Amino acid sequence: MNNGDKLADTYVTSKIRNGQTYSSVVEGLTKREHFAGLAMQAVMADREWDIPVSRVGRVAVKAADALLKALENNDE
Repeated sequence: MNNGDKLADTYVTSKIRNGQTYSSVVEGLTKREHFAGLAMQAVMADREWDIPVSRVGRVAVKAADALLKALENNDE
């Protein structure tokens, strides 16, 4: 499995119903999706970047991919 496809987080939720506890695992975003979201926030918050809104998503995904590649190369 590619590092970017691994989950950034998972968590367990519990509910108590009729005295019984029911737990389930909830899967969140992949690392790639999470990093792209963070990059998108940064791009949108910095008004000095001259990137059309229509391209922000692509720029954010490229930034996420660059980070994942750097992290991969750092492990070697």
